[in-house]
Amino acid sequence: MHDKPTFKFEKTIISSDKRYIAGIDEAGRGPLAGPVVAASVVFDKDTYIDGINDSKKIAPKKRELLYKKIQNEALYIGVGIVSPKEIDQVNILNATKKAMKLSILDLGIIPDLLLIDGNQI
Repeated sequence: MHDKPTFKFEKTIISSDKRYIAGIDEAGRGPLAGPVVAASVVFDKDTYIDGINDSKKIAPKKRELLYKKIQNEALYIGVGIVSPKEIDQVNILNATKKAMKLSILDLGIIPDLLLIDGNQI
């Protein structure tokens, strides 16, 4: 059984006056090889895509369907990639932060607020 997100925090933010709220997450932080990739996504406040959760908890076919829905529904999407070589130079945490920053810069807008998946402030 999968944990369903409650969106409790997000609902509080959505009711605020913030217009562009970017959600940010990364992939590739755990593997021993390959880049770390981060994506930033901004949706309209009324957009809800059922099934979005931690990608590790979603079957590959469903993940692909959700990817297409996100692509169709998002107002803005930004992607940041940091190479394995740079990961080795700066460490995975700093590379992840850089990938996230690059994804924000790739959005094409300046978000009013960032919701970042992680445990660092």
